[in-house]
Amino acid sequence: MASKTKRGFLYYLLWVAFIGFGIVCLFASVLLFNPGKDVYGIGLRYISHRDAENINVYDENNTTFNSLSFDKVVFNSKYSDFSLVKTAEYTQITFGIDKKVNGFSNDENYKGCYLEFNCENNTLNVNVVEPEFWFALAKSIKVVMYYPINYDFSNKTFEFNTDEGQIELPGKTSAGELEIYGLNINSGSGKILTYKELIVNSGIVNITTEKSETYLYNNIGNTLNFKSNNGRLVIEKISGNLTIDTQNLSAKCGTIGGNVSYACKTGYIMINKLLGNFTAIIDKMHIADVVIDEIQGNATIPTAESSNITIKKITGEALIDTTSGYVKIEEAHNNVTIKTKNGSVNLTQVGLNTKNDIQTENGVVNANFKDIRNVYIETIKGAINVNVATDLSYKFIYETQNSVTVSWIKEKIEKAGTILIGGASENSINTLRAISTNGKITLKDGFKA
Repeated sequence: MASKTKRGFLYYLLWVAFIGFGIVCLFASVLLFNPGKDVYGIGLRYISHRDAENINVYDENNTTFNSLSFDKVVFNSKYSDFSLVKTAEYTQITFGIDKKVNGFSNDENYKGCYLEFNCENNTLNVNVVEPEFWFALAKSIKVVMYYPINYDFSNKTFEFNTDEGQIELPGKTSAGELEIYGLNINSGSGKILTYKELIVNSGIVNITTEKSETYLYNNIGNTLNFKSNNGRLVIEKISGNLTIDTQNLSAKCGTIGGNVSYACKTGYIMINKLLGNFTAIIDKMHIADVVIDEIQGNATIPTAESSNITIKKITGEALIDTTSGYVKIEEAHNNVTIKTKNGSVNLTQVGLNTKNDIQTENGVVNANFKDIRNVYIETIKGAINVNVATDLSYKFIYETQNSVTVSWIKEKIEKAGTILIGGASENSINTLRAISTNGKITLKDGFKA
């Protein structure tokens, strides 16, 4: 009896599902075969735009604007892609729009899919009127600004505002260089691409994103100001300064000719070559790793939390203060100050007459010195391992509750004291001071830079 009841209930569910499926098919048929028609009771309509057109916005009577009567171009969209293309095909500025959108919309204010233009205060505004979808089957609108090869945009600023659209400068089919004055980009999540043909005369590029992937393959002449909450940044070359203000960013940079100002909570930055200074903004770095192959200026990282710092070569001074995470400088040529609570420190100092101050609570310190002038190393629980060049003259001052080893001294060494090395006197200004409360201290020579 129970088995029959269960089968009956299953049949009932199947009938309900079948009827529901039939209703859905009916509504879908009405929507699909009558694009734009409202279906009573559900507030949906099927929208389809699958065409392309080119629009010449030149006004021969000059009642609105002519081809070059603006100083700035502003593009606005929600999800449309933008690009600029130099071409010999047109003699006037022409806009192309390629529409491949279709789906179900409950937008009561649906107007269609097209471009709107207006020019005010010497600014040409290009607005994309886009359908908003409840469920999109296809959602692609590409807007291209075509301009003749003899047009001069070198004194014009371009601004792009989009939530999801991709920005490509110049477009892949563009003929030759794209020379403009200024560039401002505000993007939500769309990809940003600039190529080597793009020249920004003012040298200033401002980019603000929510979580875009940004790839800048052009040479930015002066300054890049980059702000984001999340995302990825790739830079080929900047002749001037780079400012980064972000919550979470993965950044990879080639050559930077100026200074870097870095405010990043989490993520990492890699720089191949930095000709200026690297400065991390106070209280901004948290789990943000820094890797710099070469820096000719100074590196200043005043307060970093749980961040790893690697500098392969630095010509200027280094000032690094971290709570945890390792600090590694493979080739220093100037003064170095490192303070950390829990991270290890690895330093190779090849400069002469430099001051080196290393302090850590729980980390191990491994340091190599070509010259000893003023060296201070202190740790509470970690070991101190120092390797110096042969035939140096200096005063070795040490203190520990553990053990002290000097590679060329066979006798047992007291836990605290002073050793004069290489003929140094008590009054020698060349000092190596090593203090470790609980860790071992080891000194050896033979380091070769």
